Amino acid sequence: MPGLWALPVYKVSYVAASSEHPGAIINRDHAPIIGERITLGEDLFEVVDVLDLMPPRDEFFYIHATVRFINRGEEYKNKLVTCRQLTPASHQFRKSAPF
Repeated sequence: MPGLWALPVYKVSYVAASSEHPGAIINRDHAPIIGERITLGEDLFEVVDVLDLMPPRDEFFYIHATVRFINRGEEYKNKLVTCRQLTPASHQFRKSAPF
């Protein structure tokens, strides 16, 4: 419909470096930020690297985030510490590496 706009969707691929965790692909309403902490399953991780996987398509952004294991336990289950929301113009991550 005219006049309507869609909010961006960030499809984030989380990969746990040096961990047995299989990682995850999660739809988010903002891009991950280096230093942000996120719970994947029952494990708490910290984002250490973020980059574009490919250029955005319409309102979809495809992001890769490398995370490192912080802690495991029930006290972290479903806990997500988020940082300020980013706008598409203020991404704080590297551009995709040329292939």
